[in-house]
Amino acid sequence: MTRPSRRTVVLIAAVVVVGLLAANVMGLWRYPGGPLRLPNADGLLWLDHLPDDQGNNNIGFSTLAGVTTGMPIYVGLDARNQWSTSAVIEGVRLVKATPGLRLIEARLARRGATNTGLTVASGVGPELDSLRLYEDYRPVPADLGGNAPIAEGQMWLLVLADAPGEQSFDTVALDYRIGPFSFTVDMHQGFSACIVPMPSGVICSWDAQ
Repeated sequence: MTRPSRRTVVLIAAVVVVGLLAANVMGLWRYPGGPLRLPNADGLLWLDHLPDDQGNNNIGFSTLAGVTTGMPIYVGLDARNQWSTSAVIEGVRLVKATPGLRLIEARLARRGATNTGLTVASGVGPELDSLRLYEDYRPVPADLGGNAPIAEGQMWLLVLADAPGEQSFDTVALDYRIGPFSFTVDMHQGFSACIVPMPSGVICSWDAQ
């Protein structure tokens, strides 16, 4: 069997690289990680090396919160652009969300924000009105400046539970671009809430903590 020549190998490699770049620009394949990854997820070539369940269910509500179906639930995120070029956050997705939980809206702090009030936390209902969630934040898609201050990277998600029981997601994925190139990054921020009334015989994991 004849081995391919060095020129053939180089040509094949070049075709693969060009194909990947084209797929990336078109958004068909997004680079996993990039400048918006968490500081402790810094792997080789901007790769996110943390396990998928790194942030699994580390914030949420017990049954004592009295969260019911259809009640607005706000979940805070903290995005950081570690590069000098602006990034455009194109979309937000809940990863491994239970069937009874859905994302309604995602917003990013306005440019020039200094204290938007909602950090990596969660809340429900009208008690969050004083945080000016709609005045101080912009809907996604939105741009995040290069080396932006921490306050400008604050985000919140509005989610709703459509069914009682413990509803959750494992992490939040951000799809974004820097120039023509596309990326996706896991924020490693998990969430769960026990939506009342809980089904008979089901125990809320938060109630046991």
